[in-house]
Amino acid sequence: MRRLAAAIARHPLLLALVVANVAVKIWLWPRTGHASFTGDEIYYHEAGQAIADLMRQVATFQAPDTTLVRDSLVSDGSFLPGNAILLAPLYLLSPHADAATTRLYLGVLTTVALFALAVFVHRRLGARAAGLLLVTGCVPMWAQFSYALWADLMAGLVLVVLVLELLRVGLDWYAGRPLRLRTGVWIGVLAAGLLYLRSSSLPASLGALALLLVGTLLLGRATWRRSLVAAALACVVFVALLAPWSVTASHYLGARVVTTTTLPLSRAVAFGHVDDVCFGPCPPGSIWTSSIRYSRGIAALTGQSEVDVQREMSAYALRDSDLRSWIAQVRGDFGRFVFKPGGFARRFEARPAPPADSTHIRLVTWPTVVLYGALLVAFALALLVVVRRGVRDQLALLLLKLFGAAALVQPFVHISSGRYWPSFAPLLAVMAAVLLDLARPGRRAEPGLRILTVAQALVTGLVAVVAAVVLLG
Repeated sequence: MRRLAAAIARHPLLLALVVANVAVKIWLWPRTGHASFTGDEIYYHEAGQAIADLMRQVATFQAPDTTLVRDSLVSDGSFLPGNAILLAPLYLLSPHADAATTRLYLGVLTTVALFALAVFVHRRLGARAAGLLLVTGCVPMWAQFSYALWADLMAGLVLVVLVLELLRVGLDWYAGRPLRLRTGVWIGVLAAGLLYLRSSSLPASLGALALLLVGTLLLGRATWRRSLVAAALACVVFVALLAPWSVTASHYLGARVVTTTTLPLSRAVAFGHVDDVCFGPCPPGSIWTSSIRYSRGIAALTGQSEVDVQREMSAYALRDSDLRSWIAQVRGDFGRFVFKPGGFARRFEARPAPPADSTHIRLVTWPTVVLYGALLVAFALALLVVVRRGVRDQLALLLLKLFGAAALVQPFVHISSGRYWPSFAPLLAVMAAVLLDLARPGRRAEPGLRILTVAQALVTGLVAVVAAVVLLG
């Protein structure tokens, strides 16, 4: 907080943005804070309580309750428990905290996390980047998501930290400094934490580790041996942190589970025939819960794992799918994922719901569309720009391109909606700041690296090809 105060003293506009962040969250609290848990939020609530109960048992030297682990923490394996871990301290202090208390806790936690990240970004990229990051927190729908138990928003903040750490490592390599062991450990922790918060961030987590290994050989030069040890340590830390979940979930579900079990059924619903997911129509109710119950019933009869049954169900639903149908589904999936930022506004209405207030919903959705749309424009421009001079600018833009593209992989493999854009909105804000800095008049032209120019061009070309296939295929 001292560093935030120092930054505000030098840049008073940051104070206005901090105040605006708090004001927006206070404005939204009456209609958001008391909403009951829905959908995936129920899992995180129950899993957070289970972790708190297990912590109490360990603290009092009791044997952990395996039923809690199986039914509440692992459940059907659809979710990684990242946000449940963040909720555990609340439930440790208040075991029966209601929805309003839980949402207030998360609202405060996410605000503190955003302000801490703004300080971090200010140190690495300057006041403009910190300011644009704080603008993200003023987007009404983003502020509403900060009260939700979904982990996408917090994952978006961690993603920015991971990218900026990789930027610092790359600049150290260019300056002839090796990757330090503690930095390798830290990046391994960040990659694992990002994955625990959002399972679809696997491309970003694995990509960060791969960049450490590849960058060691391409940029490390004289220090590559020392850097390679630290990069390997990052991979070891990542695997060590993921292993407890993977082993536990695999044990209780009777099949190998690396992250989650959601991909087969999600692919079936997104790209297959929904009426064939349960080898025919699923029982009445939500397709997700009914298909999982069905897979458990089949598993009980056949002795298979429910995970293996779900894979068979997915294969059956996808049996007639081809490239053309897949592209058509991806197009719709991508549209919901990227271009529907206000799609969840009604989900945050307090329950029992007050009379529908269309004015309030418009006040939430329209500023969201405008501000988020500006970030999307910046993202599109950043994908097109290739910087040839200035290693720092080259590295920053390359990393933002890579991880921005990685954040958009989900619609190609998993059903998507307007719930997920907070997971990459902070990264788009940082990307916009980098673009503005590149356009600043009077910047000194510094030498660049040809390999970084080529890498930027390759990423741009690859994204353009994929976009053309999806849009025109």
